[in-house]
Amino acid sequence: MPFSLRLLLLSTCALIAPLAHAASFDCKLAHTPREHAICDDPKFAELDSRLTLAYKTMLSHVSPAGAAIVQSDQHNWLSWLDSACLPPERTSPAINRQCLTDEYTNRLIHLVAGPTLPDGHTFFSRSHYVFVPANNAPTGSGVVTGFGEGFFFWPQIDRPTPHEAAWNRAIYAYVVSLTSDTSHHPTSFDDAVDPATETSLPYLIRSANSKLISVRHRNYSSLLEGGNVSNVARTFNWWLDRDRPVQASDIFLDSTHWQTLLIDPAIAKLNVTLKHAVLDGDELRERVAEGIANPNQWTLSSSGLELVFSEYTVTPFVDGNVLIDFSWPELKPYLNPAFDPTLLPPLLR
Repeated sequence: MPFSLRLLLLSTCALIAPLAHAASFDCKLAHTPREHAICDDPKFAELDSRLTLAYKTMLSHVSPAGAAIVQSDQHNWLSWLDSACLPPERTSPAINRQCLTDEYTNRLIHLVAGPTLPDGHTFFSRSHYVFVPANNAPTGSGVVTGFGEGFFFWPQIDRPTPHEAAWNRAIYAYVVSLTSDTSHHPTSFDDAVDPATETSLPYLIRSANSKLISVRHRNYSSLLEGGNVSNVARTFNWWLDRDRPVQASDIFLDSTHWQTLLIDPAIAKLNVTLKHAVLDGDELRERVAEGIANPNQWTLSSSGLELVFSEYTVTPFVDGNVLIDFSWPELKPYLNPAFDPTLLPPLLR
């Protein structure tokens, strides 16, 4: 999992109060390498207890149907864990233990209930983990190479209304589609991962109410042996009351030529934001025009429209994804008269 995501997870989990150094099960019954690792290491036993508490708390916050989904996702994670964090006889105990510790820590962040919609329905985090072995021969260092991994995350609404159930289905299909390219169009998460590649799709719910839900995903992808790192940000804006994605025509009038007239203001905002501008002239204008016209690069909220430019789009890798904001008053000359920004939700974070 990418370092920046791991750092976020570790920072979040550091806020969780420590528990007693005890395993969540009877160590006399331990038989798997993971269970023995828990019983042999007090620090790992504490982490196991934290995870068990978070899991039980999560189950208590959702409906019976939601709890069944959480349980299914947890079983998928445990199965993946025993494949990804290799047993001691396949690698060194230290590597095995560190892998387990890292992944337990990462898992904690996803066992937390999300924000609540105006109707009282709660978001909870879905996940799917994929391990694709290719060449299971260990290297001289004891580390097995030749495998692919995928970490897929998306929100779901518990106790959904019909409109919310439509969104649950749509966000799942959307996240699967994020791994598509010109030659590969997966129909499931398992089909989205190839050997020797790591793919991770963490998300943030940016805004949500009874009208609109805006969720931003980051598609991290890299070769496990180094190189070809990508970090592409995409946002899924969905009209909850209309059962469909946001379209540009919902917000802007084509007759105002907004796609062209917003290029220079956007570049001016980028010049204030960017630390390492790399593009200029026609190439920069072309990249900015593409971002302005693409609703998957927007975040909509009551305060305005946020544009995200993925790394390498207008700046070097070191700057990562770049954000600029347009307030609704700034955009007023270009807006569709039928669009009412006061009905949109505020930004959540």
